[in-house]
Amino acid sequence: MTMEGEQQAKTSEPHAFWLGMLLLPLLLWGAYALWVVKVDDPKQKMLFSCRHWIRIEGDVGRPSMRCIRARSLTMKQRYIRLFLEKSKPSCQLPKDIPWIAHGERISVQRRADGRCVFQRLRMRGKQRIMLGLRIDVNSATLQDLVYVPGLSLRLAQRIVAYRQKHGSFSQLEALVRVRGIGPKTLTRLRPYLSVRIHKKRLIEKR
Repeated sequence: MTMEGEQQAKTSEPHAFWLGMLLLPLLLWGAYALWVVKVDDPKQKMLFSCRHWIRIEGDVGRPSMRCIRARSLTMKQRYIRLFLEKSKPSCQLPKDIPWIAHGERISVQRRADGRCVFQRLRMRGKQRIMLGLRIDVNSATLQDLVYVPGLSLRLAQRIVAYRQKHGSFSQLEALVRVRGIGPKTLTRLRPYLSVRIHKKRLIEKR
């Protein structure tokens, strides 16, 4: 090897070393993502999972989805208040803030006296599917049901029509009464659906 070739080899060695150091974290991060997150699973499409998602909407300047990563209930309650303050509500927040469970959205409404009224509701279909939460067939709208994997628009329309004609479903197995839904289809839909009594709760703080 000539003198010029040896100098080029010595010069390229540090560059290769630092290039490897830069690529190593990316390779480790990719391996971690493939090991922890099942991208092909509709329940875990979000790369960085969070166990407590809430949504703030209504009479606020900044509607948003928020992730609460605190573990204790006290810290979670503080984060809920902090997120409500950051959403810039058009009303006065009370001293005591209502609890918002995972997968719920809170609608902030302004009263005539300028104080806030909170209405707790379940998140909509698309948001619940993204978070790996089930959709209640007794309260879901047509727009909610169309986001269920394996459920076509026609079947979603039949579910809504059956519910309007015969009332709420008493159990998930009752879906087989809907035309086009058999035992196999029900097995595919079971991980994404549930049967619950949907109640709207209006919470006022005076």
